[in-house]
Amino acid sequence: MKRSLGLSFAMVLASIALDPVAGADAPPGRYAIANGTVKDLETGLVWDQTEQPGGPWTFVDAQDQCVAPWRMPSVQELRTISDLTETKPPAIDGAAFYGPTPGSAPSGGWFWTSTVYLLEAKGYSFYVSFDDGQVSADDPTQPGSVRCVQ
Repeated sequence: MKRSLGLSFAMVLASIALDPVAGADAPPGRYAIANGTVKDLETGLVWDQTEQPGGPWTFVDAQDQCVAPWRMPSVQELRTISDLTETKPPAIDGAAFYGPTPGSAPSGGWFWTSTVYLLEAKGYSFYVSFDDGQVSADDPTQPGSVRCVQ
């Protein structure tokens, strides 16, 4: 059992390290923006242009913020819109993505993902920090924001 958890953790970390990262300075033509959505033409993912208003939420409450066909992204998916080269928050393309209201600046801080950290018994889950683009896992009672994808 421990071997399979370790292997799962290694696979998640490898996919985080190897997935493409769009970045705050995404090249022209990377995103198609229409009707409050952002389609990433490289990954095929469609993002809600605004982050979910009303947060931050615990991990349990965050899971209820995206209404079908929208869902909370995996850690690998959310990483594709973060920018590790950005030196100040937010580490996301502010021309394509907004904060909690249309036209508002995107937030920095923690954004929950649907990926559970399997090596922690307390139900820790992964998040992406749009302060600096880093990935970590934390206690599910900590507050975080949500950006929905489909």
